Amino acid sequence: MFRRLLGVAIAAACFAPAAVAQSCDPAKILRDNVHSYQSSIQKWMSYVDSISTGRDSTDNGNLGVKYEGLELSQSEAQTVSAFYKSRTNYQLAESDRVSLLSTELSPDSVQAYIECLRNNKTDITLHAPDGAEFAEAFQLIVKWHPQYNVAVVDGKTDRTVNVNVTNGTLASPNDKTIIQQGQVSFNLIRPDLDKPLYISASIDGRESEFFTFPPRTKSSLVVTLKKSAYGPIKRSGHFGDSEVGVNMCLEPDNGGILIPSSSRATVSGAGMEWQARSKNTLMDDNNQFQVCSRLWTAGVPCKEDACYHEATGQLSVLQAYIADVAR
Repeated sequence: MFRRLLGVAIAAACFAPAAVAQSCDPAKILRDNVHSYQSSIQKWMSYVDSISTGRDSTDNGNLGVKYEGLELSQSEAQTVSAFYKSRTNYQLAESDRVSLLSTELSPDSVQAYIECLRNNKTDITLHAPDGAEFAEAFQLIVKWHPQYNVAVVDGKTDRTVNVNVTNGTLASPNDKTIIQQGQVSFNLIRPDLDKPLYISASIDGRESEFFTFPPRTKSSLVVTLKKSAYGPIKRSGHFGDSEVGVNMCLEPDNGGILIPSSSRATVSGAGMEWQARSKNTLMDDNNQFQVCSRLWTAGVPCKEDACYHEATGQLSVLQAYIADVAR
C-alpha cells in the first residue's frame, strides 16, 4: 500500500499540469526505495549508475549508498561498480537498469520514472515483481495510459494487447483486452537465466519501451572492511625513552582493490600524556593497491615508571574483490 500511494504522489508531483518533464529527476523517484537495491549486484549497480547520470544531480555528491550493510559515498560506490564491470566485463544496458529498478517500484512510480528518463509521456509501461530477474516464471503487468485521444471502434475504446518475448515464452493467452488507464497481466516463463530476456508490448499500433533482464551474473562482489593494528609501543626508562615511528600498511585480498577515501587511521593508548605524545597519520600517496599510515609516539621526559606511556595504532580501509557465484 505504501508503494502504491508513494507512486501516485510522485506521479502527481512530477506531472501536474503546471509542471514540465524537465523538473523531474529520475534518481529522486528511486531514492525512496534505496535500501531495496542491495538485493542483487545488478540492482545495486543499476542504482549507482542511475544516481550518477540523473539530470538533476546537484545533491548527489553527499548521497550515501549502502552495500552489504557498509556505507559508501557516491564516488566510492562508483569506484566499486566500475571495478566489478572492468573485472567481469558485465555491462548493463539502460533498458536493463530501468527494468531491474522498476521491480522495486509500484506501476505508477514506474510510469513516472520512465517519463522522467525519456523526457516525454509514455503510453505503455511494463512492470514485473521484486525478484523476477532471478525467477524462471513470473507475472508481467502491462499498463495502458494513452496520452492521445483513442478512437472509438464499434462503440468501444478497448484494445488488444500483444506481448513479444525473446528468450522466454508466454504461459497465458497473448491477445488480452485492455481498457484505457487499465492493466492486464501475463505469465512468463524464462527457461535460461544465463540468456538476456527481452519483452515488449504493443497496443493500438503503439509499442512500449523494451523491458529487459540481463543474464544472471557469474561473479559476486564482496566489499569488506580490512583492518590491522600495531602495538602497543611502550615508552619509559625501562622500554626505551626515544621516539618511535613505524609504517602500517594494508593491501587488498584476492586480487581486489582498496577504496582509499574510506581509510581511517586512529591511535589509542595509556599512561602519561599519551594523547599528546602519539599520533597515527594517513600517508599522502595511498592508492587502490596499498594504504599506509605513519604511527608515531614520542619519547619520555624521565626514566621513572611514572613517565610510562604506550600507543597502539589502528588502520582500516574498505576493500572490494570478485568471488565466483555458486550455482
